[in-house]
Amino acid sequence: IMGGLYGTLGIALHALAANQGAVAITANNIANVNTPDYSREQVTLSENSPVQVGNLLFGTGVTLGQTTSIRDNLLERRLDQENQSANQLNAFLGPMNQVQALFNEAAGTGLQSPLSAFFNSLTQLSANPSDASLRQGVITAGQNLASAFRQDSASLQLLQSNTDFAVQQSVSQINTLTGQIASLNVQISVQESVGQDPGAFLDQRTQLVRQLSGLV
Repeated sequence: IMGGLYGTLGIALHALAANQGAVAITANNIANVNTPDYSREQVTLSENSPVQVGNLLFGTGVTLGQTTSIRDNLLERRLDQENQSANQLNAFLGPMNQVQALFNEAAGTGLQSPLSAFFNSLTQLSANPSDASLRQGVITAGQNLASAFRQDSASLQLLQSNTDFAVQQSVSQINTLTGQIASLNVQISVQESVGQDPGAFLDQRTQLVRQLSGLV
């Protein structure tokens, strides 16, 4: 009778421990509900092998099984691709908006005004070539046009220089991210080799890969 009582208490104790572990995993899921790139974890409870006493089989309780992260590799790959496309367009749009600002004729910037002034001065001079004031007008309009070309050229060169510097920074970030991803791959392999769920490391790698896809 005592052995049966101790056996029952042992089963209950193991059951409490197993369900306590399941509750801890559920609590962790709730705690990370707003954590970016967190993958929800689930745990399996498996029945212990029964024992036979005479002609009867008696259950021996429950065991907390393997914890696994719920992931959709296809969906994650698609997110990385779309993230890469979006950041590629943003990387193109940023400098192009600056170029547009340089040549925004509607706002009065660009080359249209000095070009129009220069050709208007030529038209006026062609009607009266001997007029000294009209000649000076052509010279002044030409100087203004040349100044506008130089200013826009300098602005474009500065934009190119800034863009080149941004690329250098991106390359540095890429090298850092790839190093961190390589380190995580080692830790993931170690966890998998001992039968542990590397969910936390996988989540970190997913976040880093997403950052990498945005840069590449």
